[in-house]
Amino acid sequence: MKVLVLFSDFTYKPMDNGGHGQIGINISNESNIMIPSIKGETKAMPANMFINKEHKGLKRGQAGAYLPPSSGGKGNSYYATVKALDSNDEVLKSMDIQMGKFYF
Repeated sequence: MKVLVLFSDFTYKPMDNGGHGQIGINISNESNIMIPSIKGETKAMPANMFINKEHKGLKRGQAGAYLPPSSGGKGNSYYATVKALDSNDEVLKSMDIQMGKFYF
């Protein structure tokens, strides 16, 4: 089993649906997990974590697991989708977490 986190920019469609990167953590029978912070624009991942898909913003930053908000002050809306998957990669549960708007 695993949990995936897909980082997205709802406002800018090329970076929606996990365009800001997708990370995952392998789990066993845990009922609670803690997903640690990761640095943006790096391929270095904490133990037991992996890059599911690198971010698509190669014109904006360096390759890596996650590209932080980067709308240039346009007020884009960012969110993360958290998905729990079984051993066959079937989605057991999925939910969105609103991360806010970026104005810098």
